Amino acid sequence: MAESVVRRLFAQNGKVTQRPSRLVDNTYVSDDETIPDDFADSPATAPAPVRGIVIDGRYLLGPAIASGGMGTVYRARHIRLGYAVALKLSDTVGAHLDARVLREAQLSAQLDDPGIVRVLDSGRHEGSPYIAMELLAGRDLEQLVEDRGPLPVYGACTIVHDVAQTCARMHAAGIIHRDLKPANVFLPNGGHVKVIDFGLAKSDSMPSLTRTGARMGTPSFMAPEQVEDSKNANAAADCYALGGLALYALTGQPPHPAPSMVEQLTQALVGDPPPLADLRPDAPSWLVDLVLSALHKDPAQRPTAAAFAICLEERARA
Repeated sequence: MAESVVRRLFAQNGKVTQRPSRLVDNTYVSDDETIPDDFADSPATAPAPVRGIVIDGRYLLGPAIASGGMGTVYRARHIRLGYAVALKLSDTVGAHLDARVLREAQLSAQLDDPGIVRVLDSGRHEGSPYIAMELLAGRDLEQLVEDRGPLPVYGACTIVHDVAQTCARMHAAGIIHRDLKPANVFLPNGGHVKVIDFGLAKSDSMPSLTRTGARMGTPSFMAPEQVEDSKNANAAADCYALGGLALYALTGQPPHPAPSMVEQLTQALVGDPPPLADLRPDAPSWLVDLVLSALHKDPAQRPTAAAFAICLEERARA
């Protein structure tokens, strides 16, 4: 019965789509709904680049260092100026995905925020778009928790506080991330916590690339309204993900820890998150209440990112 709650979202003309999505590095995109009519070409897989080639006449490609739903990130070096970059290359070819990569570069450059990875350049190589970004040393929150287990309360609060502050500045600029998750929170070896990967982000100041009814994001961290219609997901969806990040940092579990994508999406709509108070009895009651309020099914009942950050900061001082 629970599965039918999600399956009805994939109904098209009275039929259920048999292959509704693709799931790459836990990022979910509804293939049949996210491509607007004016981007209706079918994306094809781009040839895998070879280490040692020169990208766009400018960047000597090194080893792959990360991968995600919108492409692969390589270590590279500018052949004339000598500085190292993180070069993100799209794994697929298609006008819609090209537009998303360009949008990611534009939004990241537009923000110019200490909590966001800095974009240095963008262009195309053999039909595939790329983004050159600052190369950071460190690891993401997912890797940290996998290596060390759930974090101490103060450490978890410090990381999520920094992300919440960055989100508050993003939201003030009219930008919604829509894919906040541990793998997209980077912890440099010294310096500010960074929010990365704006491949699914949207901006109030730019035309939407998402069709009404589309579903995109990471199922284990998606807000219920984002499952139903990602186009209309607003800042409250990012606030839901903030609660999910806090829960993950404290327990090692996402808000929807089911084994399958359909079950995760169902949990987002009708399930309860893992019981933080039981899993972390050392977590103060105010923190449990804050996380649960951020994970409320009703977007209107969630705190804003700014309020989330202020609460963490004020309680840390107390």
